[in-house]
Amino acid sequence: MSNNSILEDNEIDLGELFAALWSHKLLIILFTGLSICLAGYYVTTVEKKFTAKSIFQIEQQVSKSGFNLSGEMGALASLAGFTGMQENSITDVLLERAIGREFIIDMKAKFSIDRDFYFTKYDPDYKDPFWKATIKKRIGWQKTELEKNAIIENNVLKNYRKNVLFELTDGGAIKISVTHTDPKKAALYANGLMEELRQLVEKEINASQTLRLNYLSETLADALQEMEETQKNLKDYALENSAMAQENFISDSLKLNEIRMEQRKVQEIAKLLSIIESFIRSGNLDDNSYEALRSSHPLVDDIEFRRILGMSETISAWNWPDIDTIDAVSATLNDRIKRLDVDISNIEEKAQIYATSAEDLYKFTRAAKIAEATYTVLIEQVKSQTLIAGFQPNTFKVFEYATPPLLPSSPKRNLVLALGAV
Repeated sequence: MSNNSILEDNEIDLGELFAALWSHKLLIILFTGLSICLAGYYVTTVEKKFTAKSIFQIEQQVSKSGFNLSGEMGALASLAGFTGMQENSITDVLLERAIGREFIIDMKAKFSIDRDFYFTKYDPDYKDPFWKATIKKRIGWQKTELEKNAIIENNVLKNYRKNVLFELTDGGAIKISVTHTDPKKAALYANGLMEELRQLVEKEINASQTLRLNYLSETLADALQEMEETQKNLKDYALENSAMAQENFISDSLKLNEIRMEQRKVQEIAKLLSIIESFIRSGNLDDNSYEALRSSHPLVDDIEFRRILGMSETISAWNWPDIDTIDAVSATLNDRIKRLDVDISNIEEKAQIYATSAEDLYKFTRAAKIAEATYTVLIEQVKSQTLIAGFQPNTFKVFEYATPPLLPSSPKRNLVLALGAV
């Protein structure tokens, strides 16, 4: 029974509730009306703020590379070190700069924001009453001009960042929202800031193109000077050296090979004569010795060898020469070997000179080709960048100019009245 009575006590009797409300209807109506009146008074007396909006878009025409070449020219540009660099998004950087201190200070000077009491309540021309000025003078409390400027600047920065908002829309456009008590000033500031951003972007794009063209022009002048210097080196080389250096080097190389082959053959003949002399001095001149000599030194049957010794060219007709003949031929061969050594030394020295000259010619020719290729790349790039600088596309598109708003953005009248009624 006790549990049932507790449940009955906890239940809400709607009849009693409505009866209680009805019995106090005058009090409820009085307080509700009073709350609505207070809310209405607040709505009509509070400072009204208006928000003007402007929307625009900046098309990013910045390429990833400052040098737009293709094919062989692109390859030469890469070899020369002219590669592009990644650049940040213009929109992201612009949004950061628009709320930066330097940009706000510029806008303060251009639009006289420091004279707008909505952005700063401090009046630099305000003069204290006589009594207040006398007290400050006695205690030595006087604000300097520097302190006044710092107070104004701080107020402008704080209120600017609070009432001027830059937002990036889903489509990539920039929306400027300016809140002010004067709807005309709100629209004026919104459109003025949009125009300042347009001029800022245009100015920096032009400055960037000018710097790029100046750099390319200076580099082109250096490349032209280098190309003229390499061509001058080639001309001086042609005047000071024989133009047949490579041909002479090849000719002397072939001649040197022939002389070395002749030297090798003369040395073999001289060696064979020394062996024959040893056979003769030993007195071992039978047929077996001759056959052993033929098998180990086939040069014995060579026609030129037999002619040197004045012997018959017939292979079967072999006679051992005497010592005097061998000594005379050996002396002649040694003189010939010495002469060949001198000729080889002279040809090698001349070949070294020709090789050095040919190497210089190749070096000058290669440097001239590289300088000419670099100059060609740069002159084409200067032409391209000049055409790009001359063409100024409309990269700034305005979607909505700010107009003075008809209704305030704050306070919210309906919301304040509804809260007052509740």
